[in-house]
Amino acid sequence: MMNRRVWVLAGLALGLASFAGAYPGEERYLAAKAMEEYQKGNFAAAAELYQKASEKAPNEVALRFNEANALYKDKKVEQALEKFKSVYDERNAELNAAAEYNAGVVKHREAADEIEKLKSGAAAQQAPVPATPAPQGAGGKEKNPLDTAISTLEKAVTDYRKSLKISASNNDARHNYEYAKEQLEILKRIREQQQQQQQQQSKDQQQQDKQDQQQQNQDQNKQNENKDQQNQDQKNQQGQQGQDKKQDEQKNNDQNKQDNQQDKKDEGKQDQNKDEQNQSQQKEKDEPGKEGEKQEQKDQKDDKQDKPGDQKDGKDKQDKDEKQKQDQQKGQGQKPKPEKSDKDSEEGEPQEAQAGEMSEQDVQRLLNSLPGEDRKALQRFYNGNFQARGDMDKDW
Repeated sequence: MMNRRVWVLAGLALGLASFAGAYPGEERYLAAKAMEEYQKGNFAAAAELYQKASEKAPNEVALRFNEANALYKDKKVEQALEKFKSVYDERNAELNAAAEYNAGVVKHREAADEIEKLKSGAAAQQAPVPATPAPQGAGGKEKNPLDTAISTLEKAVTDYRKSLKISASNNDARHNYEYAKEQLEILKRIREQQQQQQQQQSKDQQQQDKQDQQQQNQDQNKQNENKDQQNQDQKNQQGQQGQDKKQDEQKNNDQNKQDNQQDKKDEGKQDQNKDEQNQSQQKEKDEPGKEGEKQEQKDQKDDKQDKPGDQKDGKDKQDKDEKQKQDQQKGQGQKPKPEKSDKDSEEGEPQEAQAGEMSEQDVQRLLNSLPGEDRKALQRFYNGNFQARGDMDKDW
């Protein structure tokens, strides 16, 4: 921006002496006293006195103009601006031009303050537009400091233009008008750049938000897929567990069936063994004599094998006795009985037992009449006696 000085307010309106004769009373005194206080720097007192004088002479527009200057010096800008806007005298164009000019100066200085804030904020933020808190506008909405400066500066330019329209020869008004227009153009370019930056930032933010949303959607979809996969895995696991349980139950059933079959098979085998044992015991009961006969035949065979010499000697003696008996019968005139061979003796009729002795048939009958265990015991007893006797002859 161009470094130009803003011209000060137009001075107080003089000329009260021109109507002093018309108003010789209190109005002239109040106006003179107000100017005295204004020159001393007592702006508040001067504004009050000008107001009282204006109330006494409402048609004297210059009193309101001087009151507005005093209010502005007392930093009551809005009240001063209102008084300047109320000044209009169709008889005094210069006064009207001065009022418009002073209104433009008030707005120009307000805009200058906003511009200084923007410059300070931009330097602090290293940006053309500072990120300073915006003042509250109508309705409580935040106002951008740049927009506020532009709006205020536009009003100043308008007031300067009105002043020049009334009095084109007002060089101060022209100077400030050109300066305000230059500042306004710069501020508008800054605002345009700001708007472009904001639009780009908004676009970038929208793009970033879109990407974030897409990423969030992808993450959500992935989470949903993972959740679905977990549910499917859980379902498969439950199904596998159910299948394993079913297989275990089937296996247990098959095993129980095999065990039952094996138990039945073992029971059948036990019954068979028991039947065989009973049959064996019954067979032993039904055929007691056969074992005794076999044992006796074995014992007799063993005796014959053990005493071949004794049998021969006995036979010779028997033959000798038999011959003596035949010779004795011859001498007595009896016929000798025919001799019986060993074979006839063994295969013929059984020999009669001598007195006090049991025949072989009697022994066999006795054995057959005894129970199975008693029969075996008695048979072993007789067999033992036969073996112990050795070469003794049979006693039956």
